[in-house]
Order: sequence, then structure tokens, then C-alpha cells
Amino acid sequence: MNLREFASNSTQLMAKISEKDASKEQLPKVLGVAWDPSSDCFRLSCTPKIYSIITKRTVASTLASIYDPMGWLLPLLHRAKVFLQYLWKEGYDWDTPLSQVHKESWMHIYSEMEGFTKNLPRFLCTKHTECILVTFADASVEAIATSIYLQSQTSTCLLIARGKLPSVKTTPTMPKMELDAVTLALRVTNATLSQLRTVLRIPKVFILSDSEIVLSWIRRRPLNNVGIRIFNRLMEIGSITQHLQVSGHRILFGHISSQHNAADCATRGLTQKELVDHFWWTGPLNLRNPPETWSTTFHEFDHDSSPEGEMSKASKDFKERTEDTESSPEQRQVLMARKDELDLFHYLQKYSLRNAKRIVAIILRYIRILVCRINARRQHPIKLSSPLEGVSGNNQAKISGTEIAIAGKILIKQHQLTTITPPILRSLKHLNIK
Repeated sequence: MNLREFASNSTQLMAKISEKDASKEQLPKVLGVAWDPSSDCFRLSCTPKIYSIITKRTVASTLASIYDPMGWLLPLLHRAKVFLQYLWKEGYDWDTPLSQVHKESWMHIYSEMEGFTKNLPRFLCTKHTECILVTFADASVEAIATSIYLQSQTSTCLLIARGKLPSVKTTPTMPKMELDAVTLALRVTNATLSQLRTVLRIPKVFILSDSEIVLSWIRRRPLNNVGIRIFNRLMEIGSITQHLQVSGHRILFGHISSQHNAADCATRGLTQKELVDHFWWTGPLNLRNPPETWSTTFHEFDHDSSPEGEMSKASKDFKERTEDTESSPEQRQVLMARKDELDLFHYLQKYSLRNAKRIVAIILRYIRILVCRINARRQHPIKLSSPLEGVSGNNQAKISGTEIAIAGKILIKQHQLTTITPPILRSLKHLNIK
């Protein structure tokens, strides 16, 4: 069978392809995204399914039915995601119908999403063109988000966007959330550049945020005067920046006002009417000015990454200072390994799980046989632990299934004893683990 379903934006090429081999669809899908060959544009649409009975399950199903791999519809889906998180906070079961008030709220959110359509140009620029990558980062009480734009000599267009809702268990401060947004921006920028550097020349990368506190942290790098969370984020930002600089990209951080921050709408949400002509798709008007004038607009600065030795020294000094602080035992437990528990099976890590369980089963059988022989000569017998007591005497050379199952349980238990710290256990109290 020959390859079929060919589609192209070139009419000359399509004229040379036989009718039986050409695609019959007017909007064929490219990796799940509808594409219009005649206009060479991606066709974005949002037509989620509506259910007669509104529950938490149907709300989650509606969100999952909207395919958005590049995050282009992030502002449109934001309010729906926040609403689903709100249902979790309210304690709804999966199939419990929502109250009338919550049902009306969901129908209002649904009406603001349903029916959205937008054409997004597929072609950005030719290969090996010199471009600039501009990344925006923003945070609100409801979410953090980042959006990346590629600026060429002819246009500026949205490439990719990512967002994340905060945990329902914690309430971080806004500066910390803004720092998380910048960290997310660096991660997505690094992933994007790894795909673009072979086809485009990108000498400059701008990371823009509207948080002056976060930019001050990045500029001054107070590695020894902050908490654990801020310290880890600043270390990661420095590490990614240093990696990108070694790869030949100049990383510039800068400040942008909230009304010009393209990622702002992804943390607050937009209706379908607002999103159609929003600068979310092309970036703010400032990006249309020549890059030489951006210094007065963004007040950018270079991130002079610390050498590896200096970063390691800062990390060591910070950990030593934290471990010496008697008033914060939980912080010490996060940084330190479990010194009070010995990993008995550390040397089994080089084996597969199947082989490790067989080795432990043989060791347990040896212990059980040895204890039985000793108890035969003792007035007060040695008592085996409950897992070993459940195994009856087995004189066969082959390891039984029961012995392998018990060995697997002991491996898991030992791993939990050595890796799960008290702060982690306290965070799992709501699961009623015993």
C-alpha cells in the first residue's frame, strides 16, 4: 500500500499528486492540531462537550477533551481549571451533582469558552534566520504562567506557553510565586531553545517579569540570606542561565509593567471575545520596536552566573548555616538525609527488582532456618518478625511465591524507612496512613 493522505500549502506540489493519494479533508490535523493548507494557518477551536448532569467528573472530562499541546489556549482555559480546583476544595465527590450556584458558575465559564476559533500562522521565518526569543513570566493568586515569543525581522508570534495552579495545601507569598513563574519560564525557554538552535540563530534571550522583588533577587543573588525554597529556585535559575550562556545565548533579564506583560492574561483568564484580538498572540506593542530601544523600556541586565565553584561554596555554606539553626528542625530534615536509618539493601540497587526480591528471599530463608535451629536449643526462643512468622517451613530448593512476595514488602518498607522524612509524613496525614 502506498502512502496517502498527502496535504501541502503548495498548489504546484498538490497538482502532481494523484487524487487518490491526496487528503480529502479540508482541515487535516498535524500532530492533533487542525491545519488549513490553503491559508497555511493552524485552526484553533474550542468546542467542549456539555453534559446534562454537572459533576466534578464531567467538569474534568470537559477540560480533558480540549487538546492544547502548545498552551495557546491557556487564557481561555484558566477559569475552568481554577473552578475544577475549587470543586476539590469544596470536597465534592466525583459523581455528586453540583449545587445550583456552582452549576450556574460552571455554565457561565463554559459559555465564555465555547465557540472560540482563531487562525494562527504556521510559518514564522526561514531557516537560519537571526531571531530573538522573548519570554514573559507572571503570577497571580490563582496561577503562574509563562509565554514565549519569537521575534524575527518580519513578525513576532507566540511559540509556546505553560501554566500551573498552586497547591491547595499551601499558600505561598506573591514574591515566591513570581519566583516560581520565572523558574518555569527558564525551564520552558531551555526546552524551546534545545529544539530551535539547530534551525535558527538566537543570540539573545529576554526573560521579562513585572516583579521587581524577584528581579532584585536574581540580580543580587542573596544565596545565604533567604529560605530554602528561594535558595533552590535561585540556584536553578543560575544553573539554567549558565547552561544557555555556554550554548551561545546571551540571557537578559528585564522588568515590564503588568499591563504589558503577555503572560498576565494566562494567570487571570480571558473570555473568547477578549482572546481573539488580544496581544497574547503577538506580544505587547513594545516588542514591535527595534531591539536597540528595549533597554529603556525593559531596563534589562545580564545575569552574570557564578562560577561553578562559587555556586557550590554558596550551597555548602547555606546548608551548614541551616543545619546549625536549632529553631528550624524541619528545614534541617529537608536538607539532611535520614542518618538514623541504615539502608540495608543499598547494594541491591544494581540489580533488577525481580533479582533483588529473590536475593532478599534467600537471605530471609537463611535467617528463618538459622533462628529455628537456635530456638531448638534455647529455653527462651527468638521471636521472628510478623512477615517471617507467616511463612511455613519450606525444605524445597526453589523459592516460593509467598517468600518472594514477603521479600518485596520488606524491600518497600526498608526504602520508606530510609527516604521518607518526618516532614513528608506530616504532609500525608490526610491520607490516614498507618
